[in-house]
Amino acid sequence: MLVQILICCTIMVHLAHGANVNHMVDYINNLETTWKAGNNFVSDFKPKLGLIPGYKPLAPSSEITYDISDEDIPESFDPRKQWPDCYTDKEVRDQGCCGKS
Repeated sequence: MLVQILICCTIMVHLAHGANVNHMVDYINNLETTWKAGNNFVSDFKPKLGLIPGYKPLAPSSEITYDISDEDIPESFDPRKQWPDCYTDKEVRDQGCCGKS
């Protein structure tokens, strides 16, 4: 565990000083640990962020605004009371890996 912490600290120090990524990968791999370091490319991690491949955003549209007076906003709101038969508001869902894997 200590070796892993030292490797992580080494990586962080090199990143903070703008070290050459290829040099860092070679350095880590020369330590002959139980794993191999490699380069991470934007194309590798974008899908993990949940981005749709080939997605192109639409042209900016005009912003929609609404006039809401203070009396339209309630002091408090509890969706469990508003919709007592809705079961999904009582669940806590695991979104730990929400993106595409």
